[in-house]
Amino acid sequence: VTRNEFAAMDPPQQLERLMGNLHDWRDVQGVIKTVFQALCDVAHAQSHAVRELERRTGEMQEELYESLRRKADVSELRDARLQAEEEADSVLEGQRRSTSEVQALRNSLGELHAAMEKQRAEVHQWRSGFEA
Repeated sequence: VTRNEFAAMDPPQQLERLMGNLHDWRDVQGVIKTVFQALCDVAHAQSHAVRELERRTGEMQEELYESLRRKADVSELRDARLQAEEEADSVLEGQRRSTSEVQALRNSLGELHAAMEKQRAEVHQWRSGFEA
């Protein structure tokens, strides 16, 4: 088996091939070199896979950090809620004042109407007294 043919085999096949020919081991250095080359190739492949996994993990981590940066934190939400409550309280106070002012105007209008009726009655009485 040539070195390229051996490298093309799956690792279990490589081991079986090596172990199956134990009695044929004449060139031990070549076998050891082939085994170490296979181990080196596996280590390189695993190293590449680990680097790719680290790269993808880093990308996902950056996306997560970006999402967290855009997300409102608790203090921002609390401040927004307090501001909304203050605005609602202000609107309610304005409504109360408006209601109070409207009631005061109604009372004043009623008093003005009563005063006009009284003036009208007095004018009518004065005319009746003047004409008589």
